[in-house]
Amino acid sequence: MLNSLVDLATVNLRLSERGDVKLNADVPPFLKALRAGSFVPLNVGLVVVAAAGFTLPFLPLGVLAVWAVRRYRRGRPGVRSMPT
Repeated sequence: MLNSLVDLATVNLRLSERGDVKLNADVPPFLKALRAGSFVPLNVGLVVVAAAGFTLPFLPLGVLAVWAVRRYRRGRPGVRSMPT
């Protein structure tokens, strides 16, 4: 049993040098790469809008919780609220 587990955990790696490595000719020019990178702020904005859309349904629950805590603290005569 242990030998089969060791065989599964063994990695055989063989490294060799290649002398025929070439530079890829499809490297985009500077302006193409700059244009492609200009979409990053747009994608970040889309993520922020999606996160806001996700949290928007929970906003009334948060407001209700804050209101309930404030009302509870004001209704008790011996408890003073923290100074701001």
